[in-house]
Amino acid sequence: MPKHVDHQARRAEISSATWRVIERGGIPAVTLRSVAAEAGISLGVLAHYFTSKDDILQDAHRAAYDRTLERVIERTRSLHGLQALRTSLLEALPLDDDRILEARVDVALVGATVTDEAIRAARAESADTLRRLILGCLAEARERGDLRPDTDDSLTADECAVLIDGASVLGLLRVDDASIRNRLIALVDAFIARISPDRTDTP
Repeated sequence: MPKHVDHQARRAEISSATWRVIERGGIPAVTLRSVAAEAGISLGVLAHYFTSKDDILQDAHRAAYDRTLERVIERTRSLHGLQALRTSLLEALPLDDDRILEARVDVALVGATVTDEAIRAARAESADTLRRLILGCLAEARERGDLRPDTDDSLTADECAVLIDGASVLGLLRVDDASIRNRLIALVDAFIARISPDRTDTP
């Protein structure tokens, strides 16, 4: 009988292998051969799933982003407004080994967007999804009275994206600094405090 193959699991294995290749050698190290070797499969098997380096990189980005998004959804189920936003921001930052790997993949792929239209489109799609999530948190915070009335939601969503990207780079540059985790959390908390209502003005 033909061997049953879980194609979803196989694609996940290939994505994980691609992340490891990127972590060690960056985007230039990613080839069909290097990914196949890292995943422990033949080039023929890899060809059933991907036909080019671009295909592999796009899938690696989406898989890393989906993993972050799934974690955000799970950890904000019982949270609302700015609490949900704070948790979402923290889940996107390199604060542990898993998130450091995700950040390394993402930052490496940012460089590829300069010349690669397909990767730029994939990352833009993920950025749009993130923006919708942030806007949803802000709208909920506003309904609950947990947002400064003068907050510009669109501008604030852009600031969140800049915070994630900038803090990710800072975290990767200082990954061996024992204080960096607390510094990144402090950045997020300062941002949340800035858009929170001034409680001293309430009766």
